[in-house]
Amino acid sequence: MALQMLGGHAMSVAVSRGADGAPQVKRVRTPSDLAGASHADVGATFFNAPAYPAFNRLLSKLGVQVNDMLGSVSITPFGAKHPLCIPFSRHGKLSVAGLTPRVGVWGLRLQQVLTRAEKELKGETFDGPTLAEFLVRQRFDPYPEPSAAPPAAETAHRRRAEQLAAAGRRLAKSSFHDQFLLPLIESFWGALRSDVLGYSARNALGYMTGSFKASPLKGAAMREIEGGLGVYAGAVESKLAATPDSVRVRTHCAVSRLRHDPLARTYTVESRAPAPAPFAHLAGAGAAAVGGGYGPEPGQGPGDVVVHPEAFDAVVVATNGWWAKQVLADVPHAAPVREVLGTITYLPGHIAIHGDMSVIPAKESARSVVNITVVPEATPLDDPPAPSSGCCTCGAGPGAPFRGTMRGFFTAYKPWHFAPGLPVLKTWLNPALLRRPELLPQPMYLLQEFYHPQPNVAYYKVPALLEHHQGAHGLHLAGLHAGGSAVDDHETALLTGLRAARRLAPQSAFLAEIWPEGARGAA
Repeated sequence: MALQMLGGHAMSVAVSRGADGAPQVKRVRTPSDLAGASHADVGATFFNAPAYPAFNRLLSKLGVQVNDMLGSVSITPFGAKHPLCIPFSRHGKLSVAGLTPRVGVWGLRLQQVLTRAEKELKGETFDGPTLAEFLVRQRFDPYPEPSAAPPAAETAHRRRAEQLAAAGRRLAKSSFHDQFLLPLIESFWGALRSDVLGYSARNALGYMTGSFKASPLKGAAMREIEGGLGVYAGAVESKLAATPDSVRVRTHCAVSRLRHDPLARTYTVESRAPAPAPFAHLAGAGAAAVGGGYGPEPGQGPGDVVVHPEAFDAVVVATNGWWAKQVLADVPHAAPVREVLGTITYLPGHIAIHGDMSVIPAKESARSVVNITVVPEATPLDDPPAPSSGCCTCGAGPGAPFRGTMRGFFTAYKPWHFAPGLPVLKTWLNPALLRRPELLPQPMYLLQEFYHPQPNVAYYKVPALLEHHQGAHGLHLAGLHAGGSAVDDHETALLTGLRAARRLAPQSAFLAEIWPEGARGAA
């Protein structure tokens, strides 16, 4: 068994101070890594019980400690003095300074949109209406059929693009959509307006109607792993390492290619030393290059290619779709799979792990687990104001005029994870700021690049197309792109791995415990 790097977006880091006071950053794999340190999740950070049944059963089986927590949100509209806080009650006190008449109306309209989404999208497939179609209550021209001739297909795609742009202009004229609802949705992906309008409506709104359904009075009932999701990834790695002597587990081997021997009907693995973490030079002194650049634009790592001696009669490629396509580049019978994977578009997410408390509300009572700041999407980055008066998420000064649409940015704040005097936050960054490092939050401990599939309508057609090839020639694919029948979250990705396990070991007792519904289907 060869693993490149277990966990993916289930990644946590611990930040501590050395004897000289300089920050030290390391990846969290076990609870012992947390001693005397603050910690933060770099990717996924919380979940709930109802929407993650298999994941919760897996955590229990692994012996990972899970804690209940209150999901709270603070949304600071552009120009507002105070954020809108959900729930309103904090520490036994009301926090309603941000509940201005304008924001109050927006909050009511948000509830109306979510109620309509729960009712109207419940029966829709994930490759149904886009977010733009749902919001303007208008269906666009259908996507062209795969068999359509190139001229007809190009015309249909151009027509849909024009309709999407027209819907965007229409929504930008509504202050509720432009300055509140759409920035809120954008913040959960770190995405642009032009991206999220084309997302599946059921997926884009499903997070707020399901996984993170926050009541204004009670917040959201959420769960988190003690020590972060990195502890979960470490527990899985330990579980694999404890397998019988007949099983060899090798981790961190940087798989770069699979080779297939058609005569022996087996696969071999090539690996290459990993490339340095992207943007490490922007993270500042003492920052760690934690994690690798295993995304859609990885550089060629140093070192020679190594061909491992083991031969496999079956392989499970559990990476993002872009990397799966690269790994399978030299496997002839995987050509149809590569073609399908090539239709997925990816969104680069730039995550800052830092200690800059200025990016969240100044008052403790106004801070939440999720803090969203709404800023202009188009900002004067070419000639930004002095960093002391600027904004680390947009580069705009307090009085900077805005032109065009707004955008939301997300900062996670969990003070119970802080060591004394060492706050550690996670913020989605505006990628345009990477060319103006003086505007980045400081102190910066880690700057990590992740890639997430864009959950548009085309993306949700991929799983059905891949299903025809699953298991053929001993090749199996797992990951979000192989799920697609639900909101793209860790539960969905986990189920794709469990389906591969069911094909390979249908009588597994461990599988039956983690996923009894699926195991019964294999009986």
